Amino acid sequence: MGCFGSKEKEDPNKKTTEKAYSWDNRKNIDPKDFTIDGLNDGLVIRKPGSIDGQQFIIQNCSNSRIYLFDHIAAITVDDCSNCQIIIGPVKSSIFIRDCENCKFIVACQQFRTRDCSKLDVLLLCTTQPIIEASAKLKFGCYQFYYDGIEEQFEKSQLGLFCNNWSNIHDFTPVSDKANWSLIDEDCDVIEMFPGLQSKEDNQQEPELAELKISSKVEDSVVMLTHGSRKRKFSDTCFIVVFHCDTV
Repeated sequence: MGCFGSKEKEDPNKKTTEKAYSWDNRKNIDPKDFTIDGLNDGLVIRKPGSIDGQQFIIQNCSNSRIYLFDHIAAITVDDCSNCQIIIGPVKSSIFIRDCENCKFIVACQQFRTRDCSKLDVLLLCTTQPIIEASAKLKFGCYQFYYDGIEEQFEKSQLGLFCNNWSNIHDFTPVSDKANWSLIDEDCDVIEMFPGLQSKEDNQQEPELAELKISSKVEDSVVMLTHGSRKRKFSDTCFIVVFHCDTV
């Protein structure tokens, strides 16, 4: 009979296994792999799976095309000019600061600009977009597709039917004119972003062919909405469609 403080004698031949902790399985992430800094007259294409939900930074870029075809946790875009930037589904926020003459396609939970001018944005935002100290901004409804984007929307947990793209809140309004307006409803996305698809004089970048990019309304995972535009017709209707598994 052992005493109160005794313990079983350890078997020297018994194999022991070390405890596994979640941080032991964490990936070694280099922030440089998720940063585009100082790109001038360049083209960067990040294909699906290359970002995989990490945070991302774009800064100090000019006259460049930046295409991020993957889902992202959050992203900041700082001090960029004359750039075309396409961003995959963003789980939380995009913050654009000190940018001018840029075009964006982005889907996110939160959208905010500060000290920006002359931006064209095709947007899906599940909350109210906010602009601050910004002018000559134009917004349109997100209409875009590439291979794998449906799964990326699921991973980013963005609602496809909650789009406040035209419900802009201006923190710094001016009395004589609005700081933002709406993009023409008939705008051609491919003309806004040359090189995405082959069209007349615009030739598609070879790396993009496998992504099956489309800006057609019928291909977009996000429904086209009219936004805050004035209605072209006075008559309106409401249609409800019920799904039934049996006929």
